Amino acid sequence: MSAPADDHYHTMNTSTSAPNSGASEIGDTITHVYNDVYQFVDHVDDFVDREIEEAKKKSRTFRRNWVPVIKNVLSSAADIIGDWVFYFRTKNGAVALDEFEAPIYFFCIVSSVLGALAIFSLIMNTFSCFSKTGNESKFKKQCTNRIKWVLGFEMFFEDIPQVVLTYLVLHTKNGGVWSPVGVFNITTSAFNFTFNILDMLMPLAEVHHEVEEKVE
Repeated sequence: MSAPADDHYHTMNTSTSAPNSGASEIGDTITHVYNDVYQFVDHVDDFVDREIEEAKKKSRTFRRNWVPVIKNVLSSAADIIGDWVFYFRTKNGAVALDEFEAPIYFFCIVSSVLGALAIFSLIMNTFSCFSKTGNESKFKKQCTNRIKWVLGFEMFFEDIPQVVLTYLVLHTKNGGVWSPVGVFNITTSAFNFTFNILDMLMPLAEVHHEVEEKVE
């Protein structure tokens, strides 16, 4: 009489454990899916963080390389424009330049040549920062030294003479009255002189790269 009862108990136990086994498999599947989604989201988050950091690094490099160049280009261009505007406005104005005409014209040409050479050297040096050649560091040092010489020539053979000549013209020919073009010419020459000194005192670009590598 006990055998049928045992069979009935075994049948009920098997039927009860089947749903439990199915629920367990569903739970394991959900857990695996959750873990996979979590890992995927984590990988995406890491990828986005790396891309953002890389973009920030490129932006810092771009600004460090090109902002000084843009500043110098604007400064040199304003200085050249100021020299020529002062020359033509004063020459064609009510006050004759007389003995000052030839020196001012000469230093306007010097200003144009040295300013263009300085701008060209700065741009070429900045483009070399993106070069991947093995002689990059040596080339940049040589180019930076040449730029310093050009900036020095521009200060002592253009900025200072233009300030002195402008002052002499205004004092001698205009009764000491400062005209707007005279103020503009002296201001642009003084700013260009100051910026050139600051650029000559600026450390080489390699110093920035070394510091950045150590931080990383």
